[in-house]
Amino acid sequence: MMGGFDGFMGSFGWLWMLLPLLFWGSLLVLIAWAVVRISPERRSGERPEVRDQSAEGVLRDRFARGEINAKEYERSINVLRNERSSVKGSI
Repeated sequence: MMGGFDGFMGSFGWLWMLLPLLFWGSLLVLIAWAVVRISPERRSGERPEVRDQSAEGVLRDRFARGEINAKEYERSINVLRNERSSVKGSI
């Protein structure tokens, strides 16, 4: 044995090879955590909004935003519902 060393870097050689792996692994975990934490989609446990993309859903959204008045909303919803019932009757 050379100078009392038994193998590569003594008995703690495995530790010196493991330290860089632990460092880079910890750095990657820290970066992933920061990205998830900063992400605006899931802030404070809120679920992402599920939007109703049906024709009636779009019409409800437009009415809620004030883009159309109540009379136009009622007329449009009746047209949509009549079209849907006429399509179901023809099938």
